[in-house]
Amino acid sequence: MNEFAHGKGATNFMNMALNVNPIVAFTVPYSTLGTGLVVINLSRNAVESMSDGGTLTLRTYSTGDGVVFEVSDTGSGIAEGVDVFELFTTTKARGSGIGLYVARQIVLAHSGSITYSNQQPRGTTFQITLPKKTNSPG
Repeated sequence: MNEFAHGKGATNFMNMALNVNPIVAFTVPYSTLGTGLVVINLSRNAVESMSDGGTLTLRTYSTGDGVVFEVSDTGSGIAEGVDVFELFTTTKARGSGIGLYVARQIVLAHSGSITYSNQQPRGTTFQITLPKKTNSPG
């Protein structure tokens, strides 16, 4: 866990901020494994983008028809014109370009969407939106 929290070989301090509504977890029809892997992948990417230290923020909130999971960092941002969801596209020296492609496929399989906003050169926020559960008769 220490290697994940501080990045491989990193010596700088990382902060983590949580703004998580526990009720959100009960309103989303999702595969815990699939969406959990998406959040872990986004969090790992965020930490790796902050080689000089920074803040990782995880946030959840409810909207009218869905719930939103946000993963934000204060890292280097994503270069303009790069489609990070395209298979085999990477901005990392040792990246495979598979992680965000798979993340998008998992989110789409749950009738959701995944987008990001870039504050390049300082930070990125990924936003996963999933529909709320509907209570249908038995």
